[in-house]
Amino acid sequence: MAGIVQIASARHEDTLSDIARRYDLGYEEIVAANPGVDPWLPGEGTQVVLPTQFVLPDAPREGLVLNLAAMRLFYYPGPVADEPPSVITHPIGIGREGWQTPQGTSHITEKIVQPTWTVPASIRREHATRATRYPLEQAVATKAAGPDAVNWDKAKKVADEARGIPIPVSPDSPDLAEILNSAPQVPSNPPWAMADNREEQEIQ
Repeated sequence: MAGIVQIASARHEDTLSDIARRYDLGYEEIVAANPGVDPWLPGEGTQVVLPTQFVLPDAPREGLVLNLAAMRLFYYPGPVADEPPSVITHPIGIGREGWQTPQGTSHITEKIVQPTWTVPASIRREHATRATRYPLEQAVATKAAGPDAVNWDKAKKVADEARGIPIPVSPDSPDLAEILNSAPQVPSNPPWAMADNREEQEIQ
């Protein structure tokens, strides 16, 4: 895994999208990690869980790797002498089957900084009705050392809640509450985001 779960205290003007953007999280990620929190008006002082810990994809750790299920891009830079391996990750939007990018020669016609796209309600409804899940038992069993290595009640609870936060499911492992209790508190508007905002204002 990479990263660590964090918690931010929302300001009165914050939305979950604002906080997600500052911490390089996707909308779906931060909403899933905070069930019951209004995405557009979380409220002053609301404790917002930042799912900034990620399970690295089961793929060669080199170059660009897209994890469609997690809706994340992972970039593994080339090795640097005397430095540990590193990974850079960003949220991505994905299409669906039948919407593949055309093959052939293409040209960049426009560059937009931090482009946005609102998912139409029709696509969200279709996705909800078509979504399926591999049986939980089969997925977990292929990685577990044996049937006694998994707390199955906890595993089912984690899958049903789908918070997007890595949670161990072995017997006597910490639950979500324990993980969140030990998560560091961070500002909803981190220093680097404030610096970026100042630069944009100066340019304008």
